[in-house]
Amino acid sequence: MDGLPIACCMPRWSKSLEKVLAMIARVQKAPNARIKKLSSNYDRISSNYDWQTHVATGGQNLAARLSQIDDLVPGERVLYVGVGSGEDAIEAARRGLRVTCLDLSEGMVQIARERFAAEGLPGEFVAADLMQYAPEQPFDAVVANFFLNVFSRPLMESMLARLAGLVRPGGKLLIADFAPVRGSVVPRVMHRVYYGAGNFLYWMKGLCALHRIYAYADYYPQLGLRLGKTRHFRIFRKGPWIFQTTVALKEVEISTRHPAELTDRVSSIPECPPASARRACDRCC
Repeated sequence: MDGLPIACCMPRWSKSLEKVLAMIARVQKAPNARIKKLSSNYDRISSNYDWQTHVATGGQNLAARLSQIDDLVPGERVLYVGVGSGEDAIEAARRGLRVTCLDLSEGMVQIARERFAAEGLPGEFVAADLMQYAPEQPFDAVVANFFLNVFSRPLMESMLARLAGLVRPGGKLLIADFAPVRGSVVPRVMHRVYYGAGNFLYWMKGLCALHRIYAYADYYPQLGLRLGKTRHFRIFRKGPWIFQTTVALKEVEISTRHPAELTDRVSSIPECPPASARRACDRCC
């Protein structure tokens, strides 16, 4: 008798759990199919994306992105990948940088174009998939802010290799995104909860894949990049260090390598280091 209620409930719970796990498995195994939906999903939220992000991060998402402009030189050709509404790109244009805005969402690109036009600033605007984008020459700097975290790990690795390929030898790759977890127990728990909740919510809306926080700097050596600078930003300015920006410098000799070789080298990186290595470098993958 004591086991009867549990036995009755188990089939219902098991079926629900099986459905959730099967749905997650389909998403993670078919990232290329999922990316086709991203454009329309981001078009749908393009009009209110900025204020939602500002409220959810206490303005620190934008602060991280704007901080990168100090690392750029007026007159340089800069590609903003996943530009969104262009808040950071338009500030770069104000400071004399030659800006190209690239985004998969036509709605986001249109908002960026209108903002540039309203201030009479020049810019190039492209609504396209990064993997299909083929400029005539590489850029002095490529900026990818809160872009790579949209994708599952295999697709992220391909995108990161493509970003590196668009940087001229001696140029820079700048990335603003979630920072690997660090610090004492309480900040680490807050960091994981904040990121996990946001990642799941955006996944439910069809705006990203489910994954752990990526440590992009781990990939830089295999891509011929050298980490030059890192900045950290607290959530709401007082919480744990949730966001970070990195500036990577591209080696000159990397230009002799074929793009396919870069992707192969990135794919060879293990998903997570041994436990001892994680403790040593205080990272969460």
